[in-house]
Amino acid sequence: MEPKDDSAHCEPISPSTVDSIPRPNREGNYPQEEQPPSKPLCSFCDQLDLQNSLYRFYQSRLHKQAVIYWASEDQVVADVGNRYCNRRQTDCPLCQIFSASCVFKDSKGDEPVHILEPMRDNQLFAVYFLEYSQLTVYPPVNYYSCCLALFPRGFGTPRGWDHDKFDAHIRTRGRLALSSNKYKTELFTPRAIPRQFDPQIVKNVWLHYCDREHPKCRPSDTKVAGLQVIDCETLAIEDFQQDMRYLALSYVWGNSREPVVFRKYEDKRFLPEQLPRTIRDSIIVTKALGYRYIWVDKYCIDQDRPETKHTQIHQMCDVYENSSLTIIAASGEDESYGLPGVSETERDPQLIIKHKGVEITWPMADPHTSIECSTWATRGWTLQEALLSRRRLVFLDDQVYFECNKIYCFESVSTPLGQLHSPTSKSVISGSVRRGIFSEWQGQSSEIVSTRHRFYASFDRYLSVVEQYTSRQLTYDKDSLNAFRGIIQRLMKKYPSIVDVWGLLYRTNRGIEYFSYALCWWHIQSPSKTWKKLRRRNEFPSWSWSGWEGEIRYWRHYGKDLDFDNKIRAISFEDQDGRPMDITRLNTTDKHISEVIKIEATLVPTYQFSLTPGSTKPDRWFLHGCDRTYGATLFLSQDPPSITHFAKELEAGDKWRCISVGTVECQSFVLVLGWQQETNTWSRAGIFRIECPTLDGVGEQIVWTTIS
Repeated sequence: MEPKDDSAHCEPISPSTVDSIPRPNREGNYPQEEQPPSKPLCSFCDQLDLQNSLYRFYQSRLHKQAVIYWASEDQVVADVGNRYCNRRQTDCPLCQIFSASCVFKDSKGDEPVHILEPMRDNQLFAVYFLEYSQLTVYPPVNYYSCCLALFPRGFGTPRGWDHDKFDAHIRTRGRLALSSNKYKTELFTPRAIPRQFDPQIVKNVWLHYCDREHPKCRPSDTKVAGLQVIDCETLAIEDFQQDMRYLALSYVWGNSREPVVFRKYEDKRFLPEQLPRTIRDSIIVTKALGYRYIWVDKYCIDQDRPETKHTQIHQMCDVYENSSLTIIAASGEDESYGLPGVSETERDPQLIIKHKGVEITWPMADPHTSIECSTWATRGWTLQEALLSRRRLVFLDDQVYFECNKIYCFESVSTPLGQLHSPTSKSVISGSVRRGIFSEWQGQSSEIVSTRHRFYASFDRYLSVVEQYTSRQLTYDKDSLNAFRGIIQRLMKKYPSIVDVWGLLYRTNRGIEYFSYALCWWHIQSPSKTWKKLRRRNEFPSWSWSGWEGEIRYWRHYGKDLDFDNKIRAISFEDQDGRPMDITRLNTTDKHISEVIKIEATLVPTYQFSLTPGSTKPDRWFLHGCDRTYGATLFLSQDPPSITHFAKELEAGDKWRCISVGTVECQSFVLVLGWQQETNTWSRAGIFRIECPTLDGVGEQIVWTTIS
């Protein structure tokens, strides 16, 4: 990570700070804060018959026994005209919340719903809470809770309902939940969030359940050479001992380059007296959860000793796997922000109104969306820190989110773990729960590898992680592989036959098809259209995704094994003496693999590709061959003056070369290479994805191509 030490936001830790976190009562329950009495409603809101509306909603859902995607007449709470469309100065909390949560109609379909001009003649609807709690869609349970949402008239008909936009709106803005004061269920019930971090729900509920039910989520006992941790009692840097249970911290450093100045006493180093808020709060949380030690890279890796730092970077897999829990600081921009609800950084307030037998709650934004939109989620280093951890506790501005390798839960919605996640439960509820933010598929573990699946399942997971990783940012180009190395190490621990070839995986006992398939990546859009132009990282080869800054994609083949028709005949590198070495001679001990690769494959004549006449888009190409014409999409990494100019150069064939790679699921891939005069080699410029079942017969000449 990038070091930073912002002394303006550094504060000492006081023992009383830890003691100020509320403790459980004698029954072991966390004492809920007394909610301040809400301000009185205005006369209009006071006349809304919310209790009767909730009852009618309950009866309607009970009879239909299904989730519907539009609002019927029995779900209309009231006609409200344009009362809540415009922000007004009012003390009525319900007016304020409805105005803030207003769902606006989008006539064009290409703008976020919540920033459009307000419409007129609205209706207040009650819609199914469970669907919009972002947990599951089916089965329909807990009809005692619903969401209140404001829609334009006609929006609640099958033809007018815009399910996707409403879903997107509440993911970012939250939603107003209506529940009965009299009838409560434990499953999927909106829950009041305390203004301070609640260590007891984490320690006594979430972690306790995980400890009891998930043996694979417990920390491993792998030895990590030279590992040091922070003693949260003394603030000393200690050598790790095998009997120590420690937490780890994942956070955003920032941009400052100030070195860490430790306090020293006798032979020990101690943390500075002034600490960034995030570091200080993490120490408080560690102690509140009953642990004594925490690992923070900034202080536990000697940043001034390159050899030590290099060794620790190569052990990131074990550092996070060994931790009992990883604290993720996903709020704020850097380490000066702190963890909301722990000390001085306050949580976003939650509005709760109790009125005439009902409780109106603002359950906060979807935590998945909050994490995805955080600065933390844009940094390259933090991805492997989260994925390599067995258990994660994410601090957001309004609540905390917990996810282990099996389950997830968060504060704003009640989710009884035994009923929802029990592996022996016959209920279909557990099978319909949405995936966790750190797993890829519904019902899938967030582990990088799984002992229950074949190698291809782990390989496909690796491709997915590469896609995520390349969408993130790094301060230093040299970290392009360092910040991903832990992921590869985790795979290599499970499959010792894997060789890391500049970020691409080669399996020594399976031929070259996996490596050939790994070459078939593309940048998701043309360089000029990305938020930041695609850029070469010259320390890495152009044929690897590590050699570029920019988000990539793979054609993901969802099967039990790789079904790739490989057209590359041979691949070789140069050894340390400059002699050619076939890829099949690589072994797991090879640490210095040449960045220059030689590929023997069929040469596809460049004149066989043509751009659709008059088109300026890269996805309007054709491949002419085998007495047929196939549609093709060109994904360029190097930006030409124009697509038409590139098409003319491609037809001439002087500067560009195309070679066959292979086919998967009727999608064929041809690498596009550009000649580099300085190095006398070819460089990867992009790739064609062709909609054809095979590349057989496309080109005849087989050549060796040297690519750097």
